[in-house]
Amino acid sequence: MPDTTHPVTRIPVLRPQLPDADALLPYLRSLDESRIYTNLGPMVLRLEQRLCALFGQANGGVTAAASGTAALIGAILTKAGRAGDRPLALCPSYTFVATVTAAQGCGYQPHLVDIASDSCALDPNALRTHPRLADVGVVLVTAPFGRCVDLPAWERFEADTGVPVVIDCAAGFDTLLRHGSRLSATIPMAVSFHATKSFGCGEGGAVLCADPDFARRCHRALNNGLLGCRQVVGDNTNGKMSEYHACVGMAELDRWPDKQARYDRMVADYRLAAQQAGVKVQVGGAQSAVYALYTCPEAQRAEGLRMALAYDGFDSRFWYGAGLHAENGFGPFPQDLLPHTDDVAPRVLGLPAYLDLPRDEMQQICAIIARST
Repeated sequence: MPDTTHPVTRIPVLRPQLPDADALLPYLRSLDESRIYTNLGPMVLRLEQRLCALFGQANGGVTAAASGTAALIGAILTKAGRAGDRPLALCPSYTFVATVTAAQGCGYQPHLVDIASDSCALDPNALRTHPRLADVGVVLVTAPFGRCVDLPAWERFEADTGVPVVIDCAAGFDTLLRHGSRLSATIPMAVSFHATKSFGCGEGGAVLCADPDFARRCHRALNNGLLGCRQVVGDNTNGKMSEYHACVGMAELDRWPDKQARYDRMVADYRLAAQQAGVKVQVGGAQSAVYALYTCPEAQRAEGLRMALAYDGFDSRFWYGAGLHAENGFGPFPQDLLPHTDDVAPRVLGLPAYLDLPRDEMQQICAIIARST
């Protein structure tokens, strides 16, 4: 018998769209000719060069990786190394699980800290007086929903405290470009090229840093400690991007201007639908265009909205769950008091948002919000 207690959704919360087979074929044929499929091959290097140009890094500063998590691990290993006599990694509880997974992969013990209520991100000024700062080997800063963080403030924090900082900017590819955000020469940012992100190659990622030497060392860290010779140097892992995924990335870059324009149209349509319904949906602007968010005044209403959307066939998502401290499948981790995380996490609901989401579905979503909240 079918389960009638859970409505079947007809509109998913996200429906990725990567380059089609015809767009990939010229790049895949080049692999047939080169017979190089991995190990920092020519396609990966070409992709990195094009990404450097996109981010205005003429001398280099992009390191491709096998996934967003691998990029974050590579950034940590290059910046802070594996955990030593300062074994803690300060991480926000309001983040995706990959943030702490990367910290653990480098030997650090995650210590969960609260977010600022206005930015949903860590506050560098608050962490200056953290009671365990002397034991902290790295601070992992999440850019929530791809929103740009206060990079100058984190550069000052690192310079003043001596604690290495790495930014998990997984969903931030499009926001970094849209807002012309500069890359730091001292603080690396890890971005994801997962299929669900604005720029995707199926599975992949990159480390962005304005220091070309950092990029070189990050290449080595993600290549088992090898670069230019067979001698292992430094803390390392195997986190390289394959030539196949680089082919998808190249085709994705070919169509990026058109994809950006399509995201802009989707954002404009969503905003108009929200305005007509008299509701406030957070879409585009400061956050990645792959997210449409609605913040309810209280958690009970958010759960009611989720159920109302599901009843009409729309999927929705609390993207960061109730916070990592509420996950029972791993941990538990040491943590601070987390009042802002506990307040925000159950109220911010992710709505369907993707390139070919029909306008009338956006209008229906906004109408459901209007009558449910």
